[in-house]
Order: sequence, then structure tokens, then C-alpha cells
Amino acid sequence: MSEPEQRSAAAAWQRILQRPASHDEALDFLRSEADRAYGGSPGSAPDTDDIVVRWVWRTQGGLEAKRLRSSDAALLKAARLYQDYLQLRPDDAEARQRDAICRLTVHGSAHSADKEAEDAAAEDLVNNNSAFADPLFVDQCLQRALDDGHDVAAAQAAELLGTIGAARTLQRGRLDADGKTSALGQALSHPNRRVRFAAAKAVSSLRTDESFDGAGRLANVLEYFATSRGQRAAVVGHPNREMARHLAGMLASRGLQVAIATSARDVEAAAASSADVELIFISDAMNDMSVWSAIEMLRVNPRSARVPVAILV
Repeated sequence: MSEPEQRSAAAAWQRILQRPASHDEALDFLRSEADRAYGGSPGSAPDTDDIVVRWVWRTQGGLEAKRLRSSDAALLKAARLYQDYLQLRPDDAEARQRDAICRLTVHGSAHSADKEAEDAAAEDLVNNNSAFADPLFVDQCLQRALDDGHDVAAAQAAELLGTIGAARTLQRGRLDADGKTSALGQALSHPNRRVRFAAAKAVSSLRTDESFDGAGRLANVLEYFATSRGQRAAVVGHPNREMARHLAGMLASRGLQVAIATSARDVEAAAASSADVELIFISDAMNDMSVWSAIEMLRVNPRSARVPVAILV
């Protein structure tokens, strides 16, 4: 935090409480603000497109306006606050993990569009921060990212575990008193496809001969991703086959490969059969179950849990 910001914060505290803040009070407030940003609060209201404008000072070009998604803006703010906080309280393990998750998210978002650069990016992250070379720390970050719902960070942490060769982290379920499945084992059944793929890639690269909790999921995940043909796909579910074909033709004209189903259970089977499915259309007049029961069934299955669903009425 810059000196002008520190002076402004001290003056604001003095106005509110009519006394200077104590060291512990200031630290607790800084941590609470970091936690609030980590939870998704960017500090200013986003526009109707969920965009927040942040002003950045460039040495050569002066002020520059950056348009960020509110979630990205919140994590950038959280990372900055956690770094300030950790300089004063470096022994806070939870804050250190959350700071790492913020940086993993920003790092993962920057490279997510360039799949060929992901391995090099992971190695670069390890080389530039010694904490990310510690398998136990990265495993803890993966667990926290899974628990807190930070999918990009979870995928990045899983990739890092594969890069640094942390096979022993797979046995955490046997070593911990709570008997909890290892973080990589949990990630293999995560609803986010990128997290599942990163976990499967990491486990495969570790080449461990020992079994671990969640090992049975690996073959299913690899089989699922092997179904990908690299072509965008959708599923159309409608009890009237002619109506389904009509909508399928419209989607095919947009470049999507379409699977047609006339029952809700067939919709689920079609959605789970290909890693290319990115959209599901389902009629509210399915014969075998209500549309809400069908959606619940889709959300329970990790393969279709995050695929967008459009209801046809």
C-alpha cells in the first residue's frame, strides 16, 4: 500500500473512531477487506455487462483504463491486499494460500486461450515463485481452490502438481486423520471440465504405481476426453422428433454437430457421451420426467454439470 493510501486510511479511521487504529486492528481490517475481495467484491459496482473499470499507471503512457470482469477485478484487488497483509503477518497460512489462489487465477486466465503454452507457463510460474515449487503448499492451494469455488486456480494448481512431480500428494487420504480423498482425486470428479482435465493430466504424468482414493475416476475422465473430436456440439431434447430435427438443422447451420433425443434420460446420455457438448436444449414437455427433474439429473452428472441448458417452451 502506498504512503498516500496509508495516510488516507489512517485519517479515515481517526474520523470514524476518534482515535488512531492499533496495529492489530489495522491488520484485522486489512485482512477482512482482502477476504471480502476474495469473496467476489471488486470494491465498486460493475456495469450491466459485469465490467469494472480500473485505472492503471503506465510508466511510459500515463494513466490507462482497463476493463475487467468484476470477478477478475475482485481477485486482483484481493491479491494486492493479501500481499500487503502478509508483509506484516507472514505466518498466516490461510491468507498465503488465498493470495496464491488469486495469482493462480490471474495467471490461468492470461494463458487459458493458449493451450500450447500451458506447460511452459506452469514451469515459468514455478521458476518465479519458490512457494509454487513446494508440492504440499500447491496441494493445499488446490484443496482451498476446490473448497472456495475458484475453478481457474484449481486447474492451475493441478497442472503445477503434475509439473513438479508430487506423487505423494495422491496419498493424502491415507495419511490424514479425516481420511479425506486427495485434492487431485477430488478434482477428477469436478463439474468444471478444465479442472477434470488438468487433474487427469497431472495424475497421468505422476506415474504412481500405488492406488489412491479416487483412482477409479481416472479411466472415466480419460475416456470422456478421448471422445472429443474438436467440433462444437449440442444436444436437442424434444418429444416431437420433427421439432427436434428442425431445431437441430438450425444449430447445424451455425456449425454445431447436434445429437437428438426424445426423452430426458437420452438427453443426459447424449450430453455425457461427448466432451464437445457445449449447449443443451430440452423441452418442458418431455414425457419421462419434468424438465426440472431432468435439469437436476444433468447437474448431478459431472460431465454435464456446467453445460448451459436452454428450456424450450
